Amino acid sequence: MAVYDSTNMVDPRVLLSQTPVNATPQNYYLKELQEKVNADWKYRPNHFVIEREDGFGSNNFEQLEVVLQTVRTDKGEKISDDWLRVVFKDIFTQALIGQRYRFSYDFNMESPPEDKNVWIAVNQNQITPTNAQVVCRCNGTIASIYTDELGNNVLHYEPVVQTTKFNDAEFDFSKVAVDPDGKLTIIAQNNKFTDQYYINQRFVIGPDRVYKVENILKTDALYTYKPQSAGLVRLYLSMDQIGEQDNFVTRLAYNGIKDTPVTPVVEGSYSIGLAEPTSVPPALTSLTFKPQVFVGTTPSPISVAVTCHLEGTYAELATLSDYVKLEGPDEAGVYTATRIAEDITLSVVFDMSAVLPDNTTITNSFTMRLFGV
Repeated sequence: MAVYDSTNMVDPRVLLSQTPVNATPQNYYLKELQEKVNADWKYRPNHFVIEREDGFGSNNFEQLEVVLQTVRTDKGEKISDDWLRVVFKDIFTQALIGQRYRFSYDFNMESPPEDKNVWIAVNQNQITPTNAQVVCRCNGTIASIYTDELGNNVLHYEPVVQTTKFNDAEFDFSKVAVDPDGKLTIIAQNNKFTDQYYINQRFVIGPDRVYKVENILKTDALYTYKPQSAGLVRLYLSMDQIGEQDNFVTRLAYNGIKDTPVTPVVEGSYSIGLAEPTSVPPALTSLTFKPQVFVGTTPSPISVAVTCHLEGTYAELATLSDYVKLEGPDEAGVYTATRIAEDITLSVVFDMSAVLPDNTTITNSFTMRLFGV
């Protein structure tokens, strides 16, 4: 039996994994875990580009390449096409319960949002050698009145899971969600919209039924001592009688004065402009500006994103960074744009966009020449 001298050994665990004398960098089993995934990624089937929500309730989605797998029971049986396992290339991906994704059946990124399905993560699975989570398709929306930061009442539609059975490792197998007594369980993301739901609130479910909330649970907390970290909210409802003031066109159930829109906000009430300066010069040399969302003439705290692109005869051949440098926003929401090079044929277009509390997006832009002062 060989005897190893561990007197000066930094980590005694080295004894458990002696590097063979013929080791090479290409040796699969000696690679780090992330390197294993990187090496195998291109050989995995079912690669797709989908969209992942950037922040709970933000409705801002960014593209992400993943591997999609079917979800099966312990017996190897496929559960449903409404359940998928999302596998990430980055093993350190923040795979949070309640995370939402969006894609159409044909994975066409150019499809309008109303033709895409929203999927919500109901559990997470951090296993070797990958990182994944199980998602369920949201098969409907529920409408409610959401009170935004300015006190405006906005009609909001929340994507939710409202199925007859939950078949997943997270939930009990074949748990009945709808029964003959008219009971219904709904799963939604825990965000600023669902945080305003309350007991006895009424919702229109489907095209022609009304349900009342009996209980609300937010027990899927990610941390033991942080109850507010729950990613999912579960609504337990029972069928309610249809009232004359229930609106099946907007699918908004009547909830008395509490949910009556005093000053309903529509998309046209919002606008994007510049809080400063009040006027933009025709040509760009150096410009400091602050974009602002207004409700009528009142400034709103809604954040504004700004990008820019070149416009002109040969704009498609030019590189933006050779002509314009855009910095910001700072803590006050101020941007700074600086001209790097002049060109009499080119202009720079500043595109401003903001997501409203009802999840609609408004845009505006302004243009400046890249020549002259």
